Amino acid sequence: MKALRLSKMTIAVQSAMLLTASMSMPTFSQEVKKDLPTNKNSEKNLKDEEIEVIQVTGIRSSLRENLNNKRYSDVIVDSINTEDIAKNPDKNMAEALQRVAGVQIERQFGEGSKVSIRGTSPELTNTLVNGQSAKSASYLPGQSESNAFDFSNIPAERVSKIEVHKSARADLDAGGIGGTVILHTKKPLEQEDGYGYFNVESEYNDSSKKYSPQVSTAYNFVSENKKFGASISVSHQQRKAFRTGFESDGIAGNEGAISTGFAQTDAIECPTEACASSDINLRHMNNHALIITRHMALNGYTYGDLEAVANNGAYWPTEDPSNSGVWNNYTQNWGQLDEVIDPTYIDPVWGLFWGSRREAGLGQTPARTLGNMVYAPAFSTDESRLDTTLNFQWAPIDNLSLNLEINQNKSDRDNKNDNLYAQPHRIVQLLYSNEVPGIDPRLVMDPERDIVLSATYPIDGTNLVRGAGMVWDGNNYYDGDIRWGEMIRRDSNDRSGTETEQNRYHLTVDFEHNDFVMKFQAGHTEAESTVLDRGTTLASRYGDYETLYSGDDASLKIPTYEGVNLGYGYNPDTGKVYWGLEADPSLTGQALIDAQQRAKNFLLAPTNEFYLLTGGLNNSARYRENTEDFLQGDITWSFESDFYIDSIKFGAKYRDIERTQRYYTEGARFHGYANESSDFPLILAEQIVGGTVSGLDSAGHDIPNEYFDIDQAKRDSLLNDHFLLLNSEGTPNEGACIDAIANSANPENYYGCRSGLTESAGSAYKVTEELLAYYAMANFSGEKFRGNVGIRVVDTQRESVGNEVAKDENGQLLSYPIDETDPNYVAGLAGFNQYSPLVQKSSTKDYLPSFNIVYDLADDLVLRAAASKNISHPSLTQLRSNFSLVTERYRFYTDGRQQDLTPNGDAERLPMDSQRRGSVGNPNLGSYSSVNSEVGVEWYFAESSIFAITAFQKDIKDMVRSSSQVQDLSYLGDEGKTDDNGYSIYGDYVVSSYFNTGEQKVKGLEFQLQHDFGNGFGGLINYTYTDVPDQKFNTSTFSYEIADMTDTETHLSDPSQREYFEVTGFNTQTVSQTEPMFGQSQDTLNASIYFENDTFSARLSYNYRSEFANASFTDGIRYTDARQQLDFKATYQILDNLVASFAVTNLTNENVVQYIKTSQIVNDPVINKMKWIDEIGEDGVATGNRVVAKDENGNNIVESSVSGEEAFAILSQASGIPVEELKPYYQNHLDKIFVNEWTNGRRYYLGINWTF
Repeated sequence: MKALRLSKMTIAVQSAMLLTASMSMPTFSQEVKKDLPTNKNSEKNLKDEEIEVIQVTGIRSSLRENLNNKRYSDVIVDSINTEDIAKNPDKNMAEALQRVAGVQIERQFGEGSKVSIRGTSPELTNTLVNGQSAKSASYLPGQSESNAFDFSNIPAERVSKIEVHKSARADLDAGGIGGTVILHTKKPLEQEDGYGYFNVESEYNDSSKKYSPQVSTAYNFVSENKKFGASISVSHQQRKAFRTGFESDGIAGNEGAISTGFAQTDAIECPTEACASSDINLRHMNNHALIITRHMALNGYTYGDLEAVANNGAYWPTEDPSNSGVWNNYTQNWGQLDEVIDPTYIDPVWGLFWGSRREAGLGQTPARTLGNMVYAPAFSTDESRLDTTLNFQWAPIDNLSLNLEINQNKSDRDNKNDNLYAQPHRIVQLLYSNEVPGIDPRLVMDPERDIVLSATYPIDGTNLVRGAGMVWDGNNYYDGDIRWGEMIRRDSNDRSGTETEQNRYHLTVDFEHNDFVMKFQAGHTEAESTVLDRGTTLASRYGDYETLYSGDDASLKIPTYEGVNLGYGYNPDTGKVYWGLEADPSLTGQALIDAQQRAKNFLLAPTNEFYLLTGGLNNSARYRENTEDFLQGDITWSFESDFYIDSIKFGAKYRDIERTQRYYTEGARFHGYANESSDFPLILAEQIVGGTVSGLDSAGHDIPNEYFDIDQAKRDSLLNDHFLLLNSEGTPNEGACIDAIANSANPENYYGCRSGLTESAGSAYKVTEELLAYYAMANFSGEKFRGNVGIRVVDTQRESVGNEVAKDENGQLLSYPIDETDPNYVAGLAGFNQYSPLVQKSSTKDYLPSFNIVYDLADDLVLRAAASKNISHPSLTQLRSNFSLVTERYRFYTDGRQQDLTPNGDAERLPMDSQRRGSVGNPNLGSYSSVNSEVGVEWYFAESSIFAITAFQKDIKDMVRSSSQVQDLSYLGDEGKTDDNGYSIYGDYVVSSYFNTGEQKVKGLEFQLQHDFGNGFGGLINYTYTDVPDQKFNTSTFSYEIADMTDTETHLSDPSQREYFEVTGFNTQTVSQTEPMFGQSQDTLNASIYFENDTFSARLSYNYRSEFANASFTDGIRYTDARQQLDFKATYQILDNLVASFAVTNLTNENVVQYIKTSQIVNDPVINKMKWIDEIGEDGVATGNRVVAKDENGNNIVESSVSGEEAFAILSQASGIPVEELKPYYQNHLDKIFVNEWTNGRRYYLGINWTF
């Protein structure tokens, strides 16, 4: 141990540095970071004294320093320093931050990436490096830009200290409603001359079964006169990760069709003023009808019983009162009134037949099936990150310091996403509703818990349900026997060549003169990403072909399909899934053995069993860049005052932020679905298949763990050599492709046409923000208190530039000429749309007061309080300019471009739900705002020990949400604007945009305990409870006003003959809704225990976070299940300057599990008695009718409600089903259905560090 003596001046200066979070000046470069009382009264008590400080190293020293930073700060802050980072098993800043109370992290492929603080989303966390905004650019597929920073880009070795500011302060950048994370990097004059290190480490991931080397080194130079310093640090890290498991896209079905399972049961509104049970029919039962109809179908009720509850009279088209209007697939006839019901698939939304039945509430589906697709995923990454930092510091005189830091982080992020997936819901629908009496025995359900337990059916295609209850395929109604062949699909997305780069240039000038300390900063930061994606999709078939150009024929069997079934199962008790290929269970003997072998080999090396699915050959390239230039000046004026003011700090900052994207795509036109005839030959799997994807860990699910791979060389050769280049915007037109191939020199060589990699101008954007912030802050103190009060003003100017299709003076869309003799002809753009800039501007001005105070209740007891207003800016997606309106129908091109038309030569007309709709950017979009407050008590009961409790609240307003509103846009038409298809704009439209509509109040408690037990042992634990209520917002539903109501329920199989109805307006109903705050857990726990002596240290760290919502889907809110992780690290000092280390993360090999919370799908019945009033006609005179009263939002007004046993009794009387038969559906439902589970594996690290 070494005793150091610090003077009063050193203590005061160090305290001021901590308060302002500014860079160290060279005069103070030799400081030892001991934070002692900073107010002037404390200094008076220490006058002329010298304080002996004992320097302790290692884990205990780092924890003690962290406590000092917290104890003597004027704001609510936690910190982690270099030693703490080194002794924890954390490999980036996100993983280090998870040890801080109130911090939660999100992981990608087992590695920490994003940080949220105190119950807010990562987008509301402000991240700064040395006080300036940090930048990252997203690189994962389908990931839009957000305000959340990706911490995985910053290696732990580059950081000297992390601060988590949980209360705002006027001199800190606004933008952190959740909190502000400040990363401090190492400066040359803070380190010794000649200091450096060389660290070598190897990582082994037991999921990828691969090793990854990691090397880092640094060297520091300080001149002999201590006035100049320079340092360099380099870190190279490779990561080979492999994420497998099980995936699905939720519960099968959506609002459009192909649903399975019950829908949410809402309150039943009595249709009459008397509210007699006999007045309540299926159409009034708000999805309780699905329970009624399923129970009837499975328990011997007749079609007459069903019609009595439906009470809809005779059914068109037969108008035969003996027909129930429900099709019996077993008898292939309408169900007769005295006939026992046979289960029939009837989608609850569409009804899948004529509206008179749909309106009767006759929906009926099989129990729930996981996903429209169920997957066997394999996501692999091969990343290489190189981080280089140069740092120069010069102090020409004692009161002047200049510091220049240059950093580059460049990463190769190759990744590949493989997926094998199936569509079991289609076989479930068929088995529930086929020509087998009752339910086909190959389908096993638990009808009360509403879950399919197992199903099996031949792999060579599924007949879609026929007759009046036939399945809707998302586009059209069909008659007759329709077969769906693509039961198994195989996706591959190879993203080799994907990369990211971040660059940062930061100049700081510190100057001190008398009572003034001045800091000036200027710099530039940029982050860019390049994402290359080569997508391939193959699918199984349902038959073979006579020629490559003919469609598949179901009677022509592929031999390897014989006796092979697609099987599916779900265990509701364990949440585990089965799906895969199996032998038909009805087979026996050698036939069974042969089928089992075929099922085993089916997915390994296909030849003609799979084909290249339409749309399944595409390339894309996405380029994003985020930049910021900043200029900042801060002045602190310190003085003696009798009014408790120690100093005044004021300053200003200018930021110029720009974010851009350019997107390129290449599509291919070739043979469509295998069952269709085509002018192009069918492309079979054998032409692009090679190798296998293996080693999949299915996380306990019984799903395929090995399947065929795509040979990228074959795939690229196929596209480049056998597809004719036909420059086009999007997928080449079919007719143009046929003509081009016919006119080519070697037409038999081509399988189709490709567009070439062409820019998607509509996806390009440029968003700029100019921010001017200025502030004033006073630091005050007394004998027992200290703090600060200030205000920050942020003036923001925004501009978003996108592209829209250019139009002439008559509103007609413009395209590049296709006539080569036209003077404006451009060879590579012939037929392409012309684009013009779409500019949207907005501005906000925010006033942000802040107040922090600390009161010393005793020498070891501190009381803190803080209050502030803060903002977070909308995300890039929300700020983007946008203008897209469609009034009537698709544009019929008149400029000579070819287009796909109906057989009659017409452009297809729009359905009603696509008319008079669009999206328009919101120039009045403002920032999120929040009033934050907190109060806490900290007890420092020993030198390295603390027990603290903090209560906090965040009242968040103006949250940005996407919603739709009816707006009269006639003013745009008056200005001469036209819609996307060149038609005039007039009247009402349903406009989608982003609005400041959401609000939420977050409350919570933080508990923190840390203690050094002596003899090298110690530990810490912190727990955060966050009460995150659902976010409140308004949403609207719209019904159509239609010009011609004639025969509105006629739907013919040919879209060109579909009756077209003109939508002239809308009726709107607005309701208040709630939704969980995504990404936030109620409970977070961190704990560490450690042992340390002169040569050995060990640390065991535990992290737990409870479940949290992460997305909203039509089938419910998706949650990530509670997860815990145990990490370990040990170090051994071989020599004074040589240390070996060993670490393991995710010791217990925890998986990531997601589920849909289904406990609120089936709610007990509630009967609402409505408020009825006399109807008043347009002439203001009562009509003599009674109607339900409505509120100002158009919603019916409820006068009283009936629930409990009385409600069950009413529903029983209305349906004719005894209460004891109804209740099990409400009592036995599942609370959770598990839809995804991923494995990330353990990571092992072995390293050695040499310091010099």
